[in-house]
Amino acid sequence: MKLRKWASALFAVLGGVIMAATTGMCLLSLDAEPKVLRIPQGAEDCAQSLVQALEEGDYAAAESLIYGQPDLGIAEAPEDPLAALAWEAFEDSLSVSLQGACYAQGADFCQELTVTALDVTTVTASLRQRVNDLLQERMENAEELSELYDEQNQFRQDLVDQVMQEALQQALAEDAQTFTCQSVLGLIRRDGRWWAVPDQELLRALSGNLA
Repeated sequence: MKLRKWASALFAVLGGVIMAATTGMCLLSLDAEPKVLRIPQGAEDCAQSLVQALEEGDYAAAESLIYGQPDLGIAEAPEDPLAALAWEAFEDSLSVSLQGACYAQGADFCQELTVTALDVTTVTASLRQRVNDLLQERMENAEELSELYDEQNQFRQDLVDQVMQEALQQALAEDAQTFTCQSVLGLIRRDGRWWAVPDQELLRALSGNLA
């Protein structure tokens, strides 16, 4: 009989302790962020699809994965030969890779990325001087003024185009540098699907480090 009473008293005390602890935990958790037991597959797929699209140069697909589907100005290659030359160098330099796994950030999710891209400013910084040097060289080597100037006494357009292309090729070959940054890609579910939300670091990389 004493054993039963002792056991009953013990269970009663334990029950009270558990109830108090449970109540305390509930009260403490009122302001806590929700705990995510598993990262949604859709969030992971969205991050992987964006990285794959950027790596493959499918920029239209990349833009379609970004929330709001903004026009980043990278979906179509430029028609201008000089811009196309710079664009090709940018595409060759661009590298995007996943770092670690997706993780919860409040009610949404994040995926860390490492991005490497051409720093366009290292090309443009030397371009003017290279153009001037090449034009000076053409002027010194010209045998007739008609090789340099048109009927309006302006530099011939074909000469300017040739010099610009040569200067850009030199700058890309000798001056171009890449930069690497760490980006945190946001992943949100809106309107029944998952979207990527690029941060400023990723947008800066996609702009070639241009403001």
